[in-house]
Amino acid sequence: MGQNEAAHLHDASVVSGPLWCVPVAAGIIAVWHNLTPEFEIVGLEGGAGLLTQIERHRIFSPQFSKNFYTISGHGLQDGRRLRVFLRGDDGADVEQTLDLRLAHWQTEGASQIVSSIVSRILSKHSASGDHGTLERFLSLVSSWRSSGRLKAQIGSHCLYELDIASHHFAQRQACFVLRQGRLTREVLDSVSDNGSSIFRISKGYPDRVYVDLDGDLVELGLSGNPVAEQHTVGWLQCLSPPAKNSLLDCLSKVSEAEPADLPTYVTASLKSVAFPLGEPHSEVAIEGCFQASGALFAFLKVTGTTALEDVQLELFGEVVNERREPNLLTCSTSSANGLPKSLIVAKASLDGGRVSACKVTLQVEGRSIQHWIQVQQGCTGSSLAFARSFWPLSNEDVNYLAEVGAPFASAWMQRTVKEAARTLRLTARQNTGTAVDLHVIAEARPELLHGTLIGFRASVPRGQTIRVTLRSSPGIEATCSSVIEWARRYDLDGELQVLPADAPASAAASIGRRSPAEVSIAVRAGFIPPRAGWLDEIVEQVAQAPDTFLLGVAPGRVSTRIALDQLDPETLLDLLAHDAVVAMAAPVNLIGRIPVERPVCHTVAGSWIERMIKGFEYGANTVPHAALGFLEINGSWDQDRFGIGIDEIALSRKIGATEHREMPINPTNVRSA
Repeated sequence: MGQNEAAHLHDASVVSGPLWCVPVAAGIIAVWHNLTPEFEIVGLEGGAGLLTQIERHRIFSPQFSKNFYTISGHGLQDGRRLRVFLRGDDGADVEQTLDLRLAHWQTEGASQIVSSIVSRILSKHSASGDHGTLERFLSLVSSWRSSGRLKAQIGSHCLYELDIASHHFAQRQACFVLRQGRLTREVLDSVSDNGSSIFRISKGYPDRVYVDLDGDLVELGLSGNPVAEQHTVGWLQCLSPPAKNSLLDCLSKVSEAEPADLPTYVTASLKSVAFPLGEPHSEVAIEGCFQASGALFAFLKVTGTTALEDVQLELFGEVVNERREPNLLTCSTSSANGLPKSLIVAKASLDGGRVSACKVTLQVEGRSIQHWIQVQQGCTGSSLAFARSFWPLSNEDVNYLAEVGAPFASAWMQRTVKEAARTLRLTARQNTGTAVDLHVIAEARPELLHGTLIGFRASVPRGQTIRVTLRSSPGIEATCSSVIEWARRYDLDGELQVLPADAPASAAASIGRRSPAEVSIAVRAGFIPPRAGWLDEIVEQVAQAPDTFLLGVAPGRVSTRIALDQLDPETLLDLLAHDAVVAMAAPVNLIGRIPVERPVCHTVAGSWIERMIKGFEYGANTVPHAALGFLEINGSWDQDRFGIGIDEIALSRKIGATEHREMPINPTNVRSA
C-alpha cells in the first residue's frame, strides 16, 4: 500500500482517536476503535513486535453494531502507542498509530462490549475461573456505590430493598451479577414500593450487582442472611397493594419459562380485598377464589349501581395472551343501606393441575382494577361452606346450585379423607351388641340429638344399643360430653362415633355396622319415633321383605302431589328435594351387596337415596313405612335446602334424569352471561 493511500485513509477518519480496551481475563483484553468509517483490524504491533492471536467479534443489534477484538494483553499498558493495521471494505490495507486507552463506562460501545464479554466470552475461559479481572474493571469505572438488603425469599427468588429511588430503574433491568466469583448478565425485575426499589434476583445469593442507571454504572453491594418464612410473610403484608401486584406479576412471568408454584406461605397472604367506587358507599370486592371440579371460581361483590364492564382471570405462571374469559353468574339483591348489591361468580375452565394464585382484572368505571388472590382448593367442607354463604344473595337460585354448589360438593366427595372416625363408649357397660343396629346421625345441629334420644328411651326396649354419629367441629369435646351425659341419664348403651372435621355428613352412612346386627335402622337427629312398638314393626317387616329398603318420610314435609304408593327414582328425588327423608331401614346383608361407586351425595338423606336408586339395578325395592314416619321436633324445621338441592342435582346427573323438577325454592333472578 502506498504512502498516498495511507494519507487518504487518515484524511477520511473523523478522529484518529485512541484504541479503546477493557480487560477480559488475566492476559486477555478486548480492543476496538471508533474510527469513521469502520475498518477491520487485521494486526497490531507494539514495542515487543507483532501481536498475534487476534479474534474478531461482532455485535449486531438494531441500536448498535460494532466489531471488537480480543488479543493478548501481556506487556500492554494504558497509553501505549500501537501500530494498527486496518483493512477497508475494498480490501485495501492501511496502517494507523493509535494510543491504547482503558475505556470508561461512558465510552461509545463500552457497555455493549462488556455485555458481550460477560455473556459470550467469559465462558470460554471458565477453566481459569478468572472473572475477577473484569469485575475489578467494573468496580473501577462505577460512578457511585449503593447497598441493598435481603428482605424476603420466595422459593428461589431473593428480594432486596435498595437505597435508590425507584424512578431510576426500568421494570426489567439488565445487570451484571457477581455470584460466587463468577459474573453473569441477568435481567432483573424491579418493583417500586412507595418510592423505594425492590430487586428480584434468583439463582442464589449475589455478592455484588452492577447496573447502568441513566448512563452511569452503579455498584450495588448486597447483604443479608437467609430470611425465615414468617419474616417474608410479614414483609409481604407491609407491601403496598400496587407493589404486591407488580411483584406477583414478575414472579408469574418468570414461572412461564421455569414452572414453579408459589409457596403456601406466600399464597396465604393474598387475601380478599375491597376497592371503593365513585358512588358514595359503593365498592367492588374480590371475596375469594377456588379451584373445584376442573373449573376456577372467583367470587365478587359489587355494592352500588356501577356495573362491571369486564372480568378476566389470569393464573399464576400462565402465558399472558392466554388469559381466561370467564362465564359470569350474576345475582342481584338489596343491601342493608338501600344500595343494590350484586354477587358475581366468574367461572372459567381449567386444563388440570393445581393452581396457586390468580390475578383478577376488573374493568369498572373506565379503569382497570387488578388483584392477585390465593386460589383455595374447593374440595373441602369449608370451601363448600363459603359457597353456601353466598347462596342467600342469589335468592336461593337453582342455577347457583348447579353451576357453583354442585362442583364444590363433587370435588369434596371425590377427596379421600384419611383420618378415621373416633369411637367413644356411651356407658361403661361392655354390651356385645344386638340384632338391630340403631343409628342416630346428627348433621349440622347436634343439639337436636337430645330430643331423639328421649324418644328412643320411651319407645325401644331396654338393652337395645344405639350408635350416635357426630361430625367433628369446634367445641366437639363439649358436645361429646353432653351426649355421654344424656346417655347416662336415660340409661342408653352403645357408642359415639366422631367423624373427621372435613368428612361429609354422608360418611356416617358408610361406617361399618356393629356385629352381630342383622337389621340396620338409621335416623336423622331432630326426629322422634311415631309410636311405641315401632322398632318391632320394622324388624318384622325387614324379615318378611329381605330385598326391600324401608323409607321413613316426615309427614309434615311431604307434598300432596307426591305419590308414595310406588317409589321410583324420580319420586325418590322429589322426596329428597323436599328434605322429607328422615329415616331408613334395611337388612345389613342387602346394604352390603349394593355397592355405591363414586358416591356423589354429601348429605345423609342424599346418601340413602343414592343407595336405594342403585338398589333398583340389583332387584331391590324401596317402600315407605309408617313406623319410620318420624315426627319432627318443634324447632327443627331447619332444612338444609342448599345441601339437599346440590345432592338432587348430582343424583339427577348421575342417573341421567333430564326432566326438570320443580325445586321448593324462591323464583330465580339469576342470569348467565
